[in-house]
Amino acid sequence: MKDSNVWVNGGYFVLRKEVFRYLKPEEEFVYEPMQRMIAEGRVWSRRYGGFWQCMDTFKDKQILDELETSGNAPWCVLEE
Repeated sequence: MKDSNVWVNGGYFVLRKEVFRYLKPEEEFVYEPMQRMIAEGRVWSRRYGGFWQCMDTFKDKQILDELETSGNAPWCVLEE
C-alpha cells in the first residue's frame, strides 16, 4: 500500500469557531455541514507522507506494540 497512490483521511480536523454556522440539528458533520463548507471553498487539507497507523481496534494496538517491541517504531526518534 505504501507505494500506491491511495491516501487515507486520518479524521483529524482543526476547526475555527465559525464551523458552528454550518451545523444543523440531526446532521452528521462529515456529510451535510462538510459539503456546505466544501461548496464555499472553506475546507483545506494537507497530505502527510510520514508514518501513520490508526489505533481504533485491539488489532491496531497490537500492530503498534509489535513495532515498538521490535525497535522499528517510526515515532520513536529519541534514544534512551
